[in-house]
Amino acid sequence: MYRLPLLLTLALLLGSPLPAHGFVFSDSVVHWPGYASPLSGQNARDVNGTPDLLGGEFVFNGQHLLGIRVDYSAPSTALWDTVVPGDWFLDVDSDGYWDVALANALSREAGSRNVYGVNLAYGDAGSYAFSDDVYNALGGLERKGHPVLATLEQAGLIGSAAFSGWEKDPVLADTYSAYWDVSGISGLLGLSPGGTLTYGFTMNCANDALHGQGPVPAPEPGSQALLLAGGAGVVWKARRKRRG
Repeated sequence: MYRLPLLLTLALLLGSPLPAHGFVFSDSVVHWPGYASPLSGQNARDVNGTPDLLGGEFVFNGQHLLGIRVDYSAPSTALWDTVVPGDWFLDVDSDGYWDVALANALSREAGSRNVYGVNLAYGDAGSYAFSDDVYNALGGLERKGHPVLATLEQAGLIGSAAFSGWEKDPVLADTYSAYWDVSGISGLLGLSPGGTLTYGFTMNCANDALHGQGPVPAPEPGSQALLLAGGAGVVWKARRKRRG
């Protein structure tokens, strides 16, 4: 009499996927720590030109990183067609070394992006290609002396991320989002459940920068144990009632 509902209950308790969640971040820095522009006027402004990087979210399912979202707007459309996303840098245990580089290939087009395992010291200039070199080649103005791309000579390919693309024809009053889906390689990124993730991102011109830290969700064995105990208690009660 009780067996089918009980089995269904246990299946729901044990098999239901965890809802997607994550940590939201804002644009809280003018530049990455230690990489101020030699032009003091550029350090007085959060945004030099366009786009304005507003913040975003690291989206998790349990301890697994599903993707990264960045929200942005266009204070101006001047030179918009020359600016493209730089690389994502992730320090999965916040030890001062970048562990993962998501290479955006200096492209705004939607599609696949390579993800690499790296061991790049945060403060080592050899870890990066800088805005002065990357954006000057396009004939524009950039924030000077800022990391933009990862040095990948010693990198190992982990897999790929699916990139949603970057807006090509923005409207000044609108906000846009870009998304990098890493759900297919989440388990290979080396994130430490319950640890701290350090991240860094900017455009090829480094006109605006994102950098900060956030928590990697920890497993919740206590919650799982309660669910199991609750299910077992229901089974025991039903059996006792049948025997009575």
